[in-house]
Amino acid sequence: MKPSAVRIQNYRCIQDSGWVRIEDLAVIVGKNESGKTSFLKGLWKFNPFHDVGYDIDHEFPAGRRKEKSPEKVVASVRFKLTPEETQAVAAIQPGASAVAEVEIRRNYGGGCAYELAPSSVQANEKTAEFIRKRLPVFVYMDDYRIFSGSAQLDEVLARKEHNRSTGEDETVMLILEMAGLDLAEEVRKGKEGNRQQRILDMNDASQRLTKLIANRWSQKKYEVIFQADGQHFITFVRDLGQTSMVPLEERSKGFQWFFSFDMAFMYETQGRFENAVLLLDEPGLHLHATAQRDLLNRFQDYAAKNPIIYTTHLPFMIDFNRLDNVYVCEEKGDAGTRIHEEWATADTEARFTLQAALGLGWSQSLFEGQFNLVVKDVSDYWLLSTFSTMLKDSGEAGIDDQLVITPAGGANKVAYIGTMLYAQRLNVAVLLDSDAAGEDVLRKLVQHWVRGDEQVLRVGQILGATGNRVIEDVFEEVYYLTHTRLAYQKELAGRNLALAQAPERSVVERMETAFKGLGIPQFNRNRVARKIMEDLAKKKPAQLPAATVENFRKLVAAINALVAEWRKGGAQGSGSA
Repeated sequence: MKPSAVRIQNYRCIQDSGWVRIEDLAVIVGKNESGKTSFLKGLWKFNPFHDVGYDIDHEFPAGRRKEKSPEKVVASVRFKLTPEETQAVAAIQPGASAVAEVEIRRNYGGGCAYELAPSSVQANEKTAEFIRKRLPVFVYMDDYRIFSGSAQLDEVLARKEHNRSTGEDETVMLILEMAGLDLAEEVRKGKEGNRQQRILDMNDASQRLTKLIANRWSQKKYEVIFQADGQHFITFVRDLGQTSMVPLEERSKGFQWFFSFDMAFMYETQGRFENAVLLLDEPGLHLHATAQRDLLNRFQDYAAKNPIIYTTHLPFMIDFNRLDNVYVCEEKGDAGTRIHEEWATADTEARFTLQAALGLGWSQSLFEGQFNLVVKDVSDYWLLSTFSTMLKDSGEAGIDDQLVITPAGGANKVAYIGTMLYAQRLNVAVLLDSDAAGEDVLRKLVQHWVRGDEQVLRVGQILGATGNRVIEDVFEEVYYLTHTRLAYQKELAGRNLALAQAPERSVVERMETAFKGLGIPQFNRNRVARKIMEDLAKKKPAQLPAATVENFRKLVAAINALVAEWRKGGAQGSGSA
């Protein structure tokens, strides 16, 4: 079973978080004290390794004390069943043969309700037991549980006995437990001074833990070596094949973080490193930017078998190729904390995190431009600029000089950059390809920002063409094919580059297929766009096919029509809130 969505209600500052979708990774951004930690901790208590339960006296939202009841739901999680699990449920519970999902709701009293979907049937006792045994463990970790490698064992024990253990103490204790060592016993042995037995204990524990982590990473492998002198306990790490032992605290902060995290992860999954949901509160907070990027890459490994939800306000902890999994956490007055995807309505600090991740500073000209057009990538920007210049040089109307064209760096970023600009109360539109990627961007725009399609320009509609169309389809096929051959003269080495006749597909799609057929690894449209720009800079409209020039004019006219409408609407026209 894998979780597909989560929701927190009636917990601390959260009345109702709303549903948060999970695939492999979900990122929650927001300013401090917005409720991010409350969301993770409320979710963690859904099914932790050690069930601590919910504390209704301290965790129920303030101001609603009269509503307190053990029956109040706190955490709801939807799980997708595998085909095998669906078959098993059908065998256990008659009438549940089509079940593909189960929603489990846990309340303050610790009780759980199991609802089967799509039929909304309550699971019977045997089905609920079957599902309960397959629930993943929820692992919560914040950034402060970093084990430096050294500890005074008697002091760790004293704090434990007085219920004052620190995060680092807890990491020490779980490392000792995973290595087969007992804290109280080691404190006793440290007082007795039996050095020989102590060395044997530490050596045995070192080998035990090294075996547990031996196959954890395919990258650099290492072994753990424990030593103890009296109450002083120290951890060394030695890369396999090396002779020198390095104290853990002398390794990089990133290595220490990974080591501590792996120990906690291993402990709470009983060494399996799977069937867990990882809830990470501000991971990488004290790592430098490069190490944060490394951490983000490592999350891909963790998330292969264990979905991750993490909070952050660090730009380098956002994968700008996966912006569809970023959520905003913010306070909504009497409604409490909400977690949502509406970037246009998010507070300034939350928006800034995404802007910084995209490389968009507040002072950049695109945030100062009165009129803005977001395009997919730099090829679109180059070609539009070249078209405009050619027309202007011939005495025709080019693209309005006050329009700022912003290349997003990929179709998946168009919606988010458009939303950022809109949130700044600017006039903004987007130019989309007429293909599947463009449809996906349009869906996100409707969800996050636009209320109609007047701010969305589609290449196919402008050109009056059906099927998939991109900006390169303004050119006649022979012209585009000729310049592709010139751009890839070396790779083609005399081989015949031809395009399949497929009217429903764009010229770029057909070129990608042709390149694969010739065994050329990748078609780079930017490379061809540069070659075309060189050619267009030498020509006038009259030297090009009439149909191509007419397509140029259509694009320019559609863009300028938007700018004209914005001017009629005033300084902040369609971009006003």
